[in-house]
Order: sequence, then C-alpha cells, then structure tokens
Amino acid sequence: MDTRSAAQQARRFRFRGTERMDDKETIRETMRRRRNAVSPASRARASELLAERLLGLDSVRDAACLALYVATPRELDLRPFADAIRDRAVVLAAPRWNGGAYELAEWAGAGASALRQGPRHILEPVPSARRVSPGDVDVWIVPGLAFTRAGARLGYGGGWYDRLLENAAPDSERVGVGYDFQLVGGLPVEPHDSAMTKIVVVPEITVA
Repeated sequence: MDTRSAAQQARRFRFRGTERMDDKETIRETMRRRRNAVSPASRARASELLAERLLGLDSVRDAACLALYVATPRELDLRPFADAIRDRAVVLAAPRWNGGAYELAEWAGAGASALRQGPRHILEPVPSARRVSPGDVDVWIVPGLAFTRAGARLGYGGGWYDRLLENAAPDSERVGVGYDFQLVGGLPVEPHDSAMTKIVVVPEITVA
C-alpha cells in the first residue's frame, strides 16, 4: 500500500491506527509484545503473503539492486521474497556489521552458506560477500516496530537503518514492512529519522 493508504485490520489491537503515541519506548515495548505473540505458523504464512505483495510492486519489478533485511525470529521473514526474486537479474544486499556500523553486502545464493551469525547475533552476509554501495540500491525493504500512513518509521532504537539510509540514492524507494497492527495514527519524528516512501503491511493470519 502507498503511504497514503489506510490500515484496515488493526481492530483487535488496542491501538486502532488513530492515536498519536509520543513515548517511543512505550510504543516499542507494546509493539514487541504484540509481535512476539504471533505464532510461528502465522508468521510463516504472513511472510509468504508479504512476498506476494512485494513482488507486485512496480519499483521491485524494475529494480536492479534491492536492499533486504535478514529477519530475526520475530520479524516477518524475507526469505520467501528473496527466493522468488533470485532468478531475475537483480542484486540482493543485506546489512553486515563492520566493527562499529552496518554496511551493505551482497546476499548471494539461497541457503545457510550465504549467511553467518554476526557479532551482534543477527544473521548477515558472509565476510567474503562483496560490499554494496547504498547509493546503488533502487529499493530498500526496511523492518520496523511501527509505521504511519505518511511514511514515518519507528525502529529499534539503534539508528542503524537511519545511518545506512543517509547514503541512499535520493530517488530510491524505501518500503517499510510489518503487520497491519504496526500501522498507527502518529509517531514522534526526529530530524535524523528516515521516512519511508511506501508502507506494505500484512494481516496476522490465523493458522489452524
């Protein structure tokens, strides 16, 4: 959905997408608890739906280089999307820790051999993977804990994505992704916070 579109399915959550929440840590804790309650089966199905929606974006179809994230156990998993798009002539990149900051490195090939657990206990491209310049990325797929329809994003508090996006091409697409309950009516925004150009959310799917 574009950042102008409305969230449709947040009614079961106490935030209905209309409240303005000004305490970042309160928002983060609330969203973590809500996201952590999603079952693995529901998360897997929602990740497949997210892949379908991302593959339908014109900007993704036209991209030569995409920056993805390697999901932690509670995040929507981009591997279904990455696996589906690998047969195209496209470079996939993901964050890799470089001793004090994150850089982008090529996420080449499916399977565990293309990734390793980094110093911050997050899977990342292997050390031999070539570095990718943020300025070469056409589309960024960005995780977060909360988003607004206007494109505001609340991350995890480290500022790593904001620093990566400082060097992004001005015309690159920045797609924030999450569950529909992560789309809220307002967020506190600071000058260093990078805005998204598009938000794609998926429902929490009940799996019997």
